[in-house]
Amino acid sequence: MPMLSSAGENTKRAVTSLTAKVC
Repeated sequence: MPMLSSAGENTKRAVTSLTAKVC
């Protein structure tokens, strides 16, 4: 399921961005 993979990557990126912002 490429869609699921894309969503997972997108979420991971968002989390990383949020973490970087918090840090």
